Amino acid sequence: MSSAILDLALFPLNSVLFPGGQIALHIFEPRYRLMIGRCIEENLPFGVVLIRAGHEVGEPATPYEVGTVASINKYTRKSDGKYDLTALGLERFRILTVLQERPYLVARVQLLPDEPSPTAELTLRAREAASLFESYVERLRELSQGRLDLIEVPNDPEALAWFIAATLPLALAEKQTLLELPSTAARLASEAEILRRELTFLRFGALSVEDRNRLLARPRSLN
Repeated sequence: MSSAILDLALFPLNSVLFPGGQIALHIFEPRYRLMIGRCIEENLPFGVVLIRAGHEVGEPATPYEVGTVASINKYTRKSDGKYDLTALGLERFRILTVLQERPYLVARVQLLPDEPSPTAELTLRAREAASLFESYVERLRELSQGRLDLIEVPNDPEALAWFIAATLPLALAEKQTLLELPSTAARLASEAEILRRELTFLRFGALSVEDRNRLLARPRSLN
């Protein structure tokens, strides 16, 4: 994976998209209908960035600097010009400079590959995080009286780290922190700490956080 520089249309959302994850969007604002129409016509990706200040609808929002390149993999254009689409997260990027603010944000970005991690450390971190995640899911199954199905986790450490980040019911700022961590090993280590914290909560029989995001429903965003 390179650290190439490219110009990318940005979609600020109240959602964090991780590499390997999917996001479902309903596009109704004229500026984003224009943006998505161009992406479809020219087969271009766009960038999903979490909003730091502002709102999804209305005046341009201020995004965090690190986001995820998204590729449209399925879309429907309605008769009124609105779109329903799903997009796949590809790789991280960092905003270098904003080139255009209206009608939608366009920025020059640099792709942000993970720093390499020693194989032994990566294996250890992945084994630890997977074990804690399995314990977490099992405890949720007990508390939900079996309403949560078994969840199969990826074997690959990088895929596992992104899967856990996307699945855990965390505050958006915490998800953004996981996105910004420099390596897979660092992300898995942080997730292990989060899972220990979550398991402590669940030992007291509390589901909280909207029943743990309605029993680990994968996050989706509409705009």
